[in-house]
Parts: sequence; structure tokens; C-alpha cells
Amino acid sequence: MKKCLHNIAELSPRVGITLSYIICINTCAFTRNCLKITLWYFLRSFYHSVWLINLFNLMSYSIMFFCGCLMGYLVHRYSILHASLSVILGVAFTYLISGINSNEYILLLNGVVTGAVLGAIGGACVVMMRKIISLKNNI
Repeated sequence: MKKCLHNIAELSPRVGITLSYIICINTCAFTRNCLKITLWYFLRSFYHSVWLINLFNLMSYSIMFFCGCLMGYLVHRYSILHASLSVILGVAFTYLISGINSNEYILLLNGVVTGAVLGAIGGACVVMMRKIISLKNNI
């Protein structure tokens, strides 16, 4: 797996970035939808309770963060911007695939803004780790 991800990072810039976006958007959308379906299936009687909504939000936020980390790992130039944008597109894709009503667009906007922030934080964490590793290797 690491060899495959390393090879994607070494492709030509357009192809590598396109593949990275496809991987991150699909990862974000697929994991969020799988989480939603799994929670609905196993916890159907509690589906509209507050604690389950908070649990789902916490897990969705961690998915957004890790997708930002993945994009930051795959793209080396402007990785914070790309991480933020890929998570935004993943969240928007998830909401549009799920089908939203006209009165739920505020949830889409909230998810997009949260995705932008968490994706950027994930990308920044990867950039900091990359800097720390390069400083450690130079010593």
C-alpha cells in the first residue's frame, strides 16, 4: 500500500493530483455513507437521538481530518489547499449523492465549511510531520 501511494506521489503533476483527488473524494464519500448506513442498520431505534447524532458527527469529523491527512501525504505542493479542497468536494459529493431537500442546504454549507477547516488542519499536520522528518534526517 505504501509503495502504491508513493508511486502516485511521483506521477506527473496533473495525473498525480487528479488521482489524489479521486482517491480522497471517494474515500470521504464512501466512508461517510458506510458509517451512516451501518449506524442506521444497527441502531435504528435510536437513530434520531442526540447522542447518536453527536457520535456520527464526531466520526464524520475524524473522517474529514484523515482525508485531509491523506491528501496532504499524496500532494507535496500546496498540500494544505489541496487537502482542504478535496475534503470540501468529498463532503459536497456525499450530500448531493444522499439527496438533500431545499431546506437542508444550510447543513451542506455547514459540512463544507467544517470540511474545509478539518481538511486544512489534516494537511497542515502532514506538512509539519514532513518538516520534522526532514529536520531529523538532516541532523
